[in-house]
Amino acid sequence: MRYNELKRRLPGITGTTLTKCLKYLIDHDIVDREQFNEVPPRVEYSLIPAGRKLVPLIEAVVDWGQEHMVKPEWKQGQS
Repeated sequence: MRYNELKRRLPGITGTTLTKCLKYLIDHDIVDREQFNEVPPRVEYSLIPAGRKLVPLIEAVVDWGQEHMVKPEWKQGQS
């Protein structure tokens, strides 16, 4: 996936934050960065096998968050 496509899919993220996150993921062998020698230059990011193994875990955390972080009105005052 190209940088601008990632940015469009992550509403509200700044360019600086996305760049830092991509660098971190590349440095930790989760994402691969491939630069093509073209004019204009083209760069694509993809998950490497270790990164793909994280997808089910991340999806599970997102699902949990959607179930537990949004409380119905009647529970708002309860802990």
